[in-house]
Amino acid sequence: MSYQDGARLLTALFFSSLPYRRKFLHFVKEKHLQISLSETPWDANKEILKFFFSPKLIEYSKQKTLSYYKKKNFSFDFFIIWGDPDYPELLKEIYDPPLVLFGKSSIKTVINFNKFDLLSIVGTRKPLAISLQGVDRIVEMFRISKSTDTLLYNLGILNQTSKDLFGNSIIHQLKLNTSKNLQIGTVSGFAKGIDFRVHRASIYFQVPTIAVLGSGIDQISPKSSLPLFFEAKRSYHPFFLISEFFPTYKAGKYTFPLRNRIIVGLSPYLILVQAGKKSGALISVDYALQENREIIVFHHQLFDQVGGNEGGEELIQQGANFISFLL
Repeated sequence: MSYQDGARLLTALFFSSLPYRRKFLHFVKEKHLQISLSETPWDANKEILKFFFSPKLIEYSKQKTLSYYKKKNFSFDFFIIWGDPDYPELLKEIYDPPLVLFGKSSIKTVINFNKFDLLSIVGTRKPLAISLQGVDRIVEMFRISKSTDTLLYNLGILNQTSKDLFGNSIIHQLKLNTSKNLQIGTVSGFAKGIDFRVHRASIYFQVPTIAVLGSGIDQISPKSSLPLFFEAKRSYHPFFLISEFFPTYKAGKYTFPLRNRIIVGLSPYLILVQAGKKSGALISVDYALQENREIIVFHHQLFDQVGGNEGGEELIQQGANFISFLL
């Protein structure tokens, strides 16, 4: 490992080991500061760190980083740091982007997020069968769609007179500046229910997929979803697991809401497939509203009879776009 590689990895590990501070990277962006890549990042970045972390926390994270680094037995296949050319441009524009992303690849290659046109899909962990069919139908239509815009046009969300939902926003400018020859893919959260179905359907219909974890890459959660990743690996299907957390960090109550902002940040659009009144998927909707992402709700008349989609129906009443299939 070269000095530069060692400095990059130590910097990535150190910053991911620090406790979460919501305004940290926003502060870095706003002040036009630079994160220094160094074999001693705790020293090289002390002028930035002092605004958010105590000396005791910095020392603890330093020791945690060095202990893990010495093992040289890393589970991740790649990592991306804020400022890298392949750091996702859309994600960079959210209020509080992650400073580092660790990744595991089913095809052993690094993902360049900026070569993908991604669609984020989330929903309940306890879906009705009709919702699972809805996910399958949406992902299946990727086969005839060369972009997320085309997909949503085919689903009836966009029309020829109003294809751009974002006007002159930063998202609009980023979409104009990217190549038209992007590969379409899905993003979800690897959890049970709708998330799992998104990744499963993506493999079945040969669509690249990204799972944003609520745990470190060494502590993948839930373990019940792991066979899906190994299935993709055996068939050499592009499936990427990514996490902003220190590799050994275990999932907790607050880690899943945090990962939702990344799911939302990777795409201009968020499709919500079934969400009860208190569904955790609505946290993603809150992030989407904050970050000017277009929210699209899956609707079916069965929900009117049996319920289970109160959160989604309320969004539709408030003016959200919706998809309705004759399934």
